[in-house]
Amino acid sequence: MRLRRAEDVAALNRETWSQPPTLAEFTRLQGFIDAGERAALIGAAPRVRGVPALDVGVGAGRTIPLLRLMTDDYVGIDYAPAMVDACRRSHPGTDIRLGDARELEFEDARFGFAQFSFSGIDGLDHADRGKVLRELFRVLRPGGWLLFSSHNFDGPDLQARPWRAERRQGGSRLYRAARWAVRLPLNLPRYRRRWVNWWRHRELNRSGDGWEMRVAAPHDFGLVIHYVRLDVLLAEVAEAGFGTVEVYDSERGARVTRGDDTRHVHAFHVLAQKPRG
Repeated sequence: MRLRRAEDVAALNRETWSQPPTLAEFTRLQGFIDAGERAALIGAAPRVRGVPALDVGVGAGRTIPLLRLMTDDYVGIDYAPAMVDACRRSHPGTDIRLGDARELEFEDARFGFAQFSFSGIDGLDHADRGKVLRELFRVLRPGGWLLFSSHNFDGPDLQARPWRAERRQGGSRLYRAARWAVRLPLNLPRYRRRWVNWWRHRELNRSGDGWEMRVAAPHDFGLVIHYVRLDVLLAEVAEAGFGTVEVYDSERGARVTRGDDTRHVHAFHVLAQKPRG
């Protein structure tokens, strides 16, 4: 796919998420993705138990068992037809629909809880984030809660490049070099794929005040992901109309607030309430 405009971010990411290896990977996922999601969902559970729930970006269905523990009134949507098909196969009888978070086909105040997990909102262009948050605000009833996650602009992931993607591996420099040389024949196709994807999609990189769109390491640099600074993220949530906001870090599940040192945090999990008034 040849991409020329920032508006094509959603199309690129949908194509990557629809590839068979990605579908297989998502189908195997179970449970919480990190400590932050666990803490945020546990924090939300007593507030939303029994209310109608909307699961946006449901993927292959990892979050279905988690949310079905809280409610029987459940709807899941995803904008990738291949993901919807995979989810329906894994969870027959569950209400799974093809849908786009930027234009939700639900009436106002339909749900008491909405979730957009796994930083799915970061797979859309910067301008689309406001649309998504406003749509989620619209379909939530007064007093309802939204839970979503987003990549950290100040965290370690923004600087990922094809030549840096494996730096997290342990061992001495000599050991890593020897291991790389031994594995090179097997890994060469993957290395080539990373470089080609990174080079081809780099024209979609964009930056603003406290945010950036960047070709990212997952799926061999097959995604363009949005990163946002914590204060900018809080401003986005407030601008959409939400009141009470709690933010949890992905590493420890600890609460974080404006001004905290978040350089170690990969992603934020945001729990926000629509005002009751």
